[in-house]
Amino acid sequence: LRPQGRLVFCGATTGVEATFFLPHAYQLGLSLLGAGGYSRADFAEMLSYYWAAGFEPVVDTVYPLDHLGEAQRRMEAGDVIGKLVVTP
Repeated sequence: LRPQGRLVFCGATTGVEATFFLPHAYQLGLSLLGAGGYSRADFAEMLSYYWAAGFEPVVDTVYPLDHLGEAQRRMEAGDVIGKLVVTP
């Protein structure tokens, strides 16, 4: 982050712990912010907007179920942009 930068995070899909050099954060005046929670109604409203606006999910690769191991390896390696879809 640049000086006075802000990092906003939500979820924990890549893990629940993060490590950073604390002096760097206070010397540069960085802010780490957790995105606020939401209610079921908020989530439903967001989904309604998402589908009405015509957004499409980003799908990296579609794998047949018998290639599940390959999909898992790619996911663990962080070699995915978007979603991995596994079909029966």
